[in-house]
Amino acid sequence: MNPQDNEFTFPNRQLLGMLTHSKASDLEAVKELIAEGGDINAKSLIDGETIFYKALDINIEEISDEVIIYLIENYQPNLNENQGDDMTPLEMAVMDNRVNLVRFMLSKGADLFMVGEEGLNIIEIAKGERTYHDIHKTGIDYNEMVELFESFEK
Repeated sequence: MNPQDNEFTFPNRQLLGMLTHSKASDLEAVKELIAEGGDINAKSLIDGETIFYKALDINIEEISDEVIIYLIENYQPNLNENQGDDMTPLEMAVMDNRVNLVRFMLSKGADLFMVGEEGLNIIEIAKGERTYHDIHKTGIDYNEMVELFESFEK
């Protein structure tokens, strides 16, 4: 048996599976699993990462803004917690060029000034164009992100 199989209990294992695979944007299916007892804030028995964090880390490009916004609105995951690879959910949204999601996370208290793995906060990274190793692959529009960040700085 794979040790990952025991990382979460049922139905949290199913919820993580859904959010990291093809049904990641099926809001009704996500709601159904949560109604059956799934908890996006449940922590892994292996590394302490939450389902919400793992889902974003593994599959943010496939999870719709609608699903992520629903989860944040209704279950208040910690948007400022660095887990796993030391990125916050806000940093993951920025790295995936999800401007609307970044705007929403900021409105819900995500902190622009959290210092990431490079010792810089997300504003410093965007303004200085000092980027993570895969920034060029993602095609992030830094001008749009910097304008958004500046509107929250004031």
